[in-house]
Amino acid sequence: FATWTVPAGVGFVTVELYGARGGNAISPAVGGLGGYATATVPVVPGEVLRIYAGGAGASNVTSDTAGGFNGGGSSLRCCGSGPSGTGGGATDLRRAPYGLADRLVVAGGGGGGGWNYYDGWGGDGGGLVGEDGNTTYTYDAGGGGTQTAGGTADYLGNYPCTPGSFGLGGNAYFDGAGSGGGGG
Repeated sequence: FATWTVPAGVGFVTVELYGARGGNAISPAVGGLGGYATATVPVVPGEVLRIYAGGAGASNVTSDTAGGFNGGGSSLRCCGSGPSGTGGGATDLRRAPYGLADRLVVAGGGGGGGWNYYDGWGGDGGGLVGEDGNTTYTYDAGGGGTQTAGGTADYLGNYPCTPGSFGLGGNAYFDGAGSGGGGG
């Protein structure tokens, strides 16, 4: 994270944030784009704000791989299926004490691309509701997160894909949803 101290005489700041992109799977199954958020925020001179920049999702992973920094969902290897992408992390601005509940503005991360003998594209982050993933198969797409809740996870067979939660993208097995969810 980076810190910024509000200068004397400043009562409002305008910020523009971009969430990180989700990682790609085997072409053409690409990760979703990170969201964009802008806002004018009231501040106090001398206040120290933190900016947490989301990390990009990893592409074409073939082993258990964590998602991008700041909430990107992981991809976990199962059953020898093809390479997948992890979720991109959110980018946010926080006020002390700097926890998830102290975020002032959030740009969500994109979902990772998945591959399970079918192509799966990660949904884009951002807006009031993040975009759902999509696929050429009937099962493998997870749902976008909202302003207050994580996105849904798909279920395929006995693979324990997990839905997103507040500030965290869902985790997926390669042979399940095939990709990580977006950040915050």
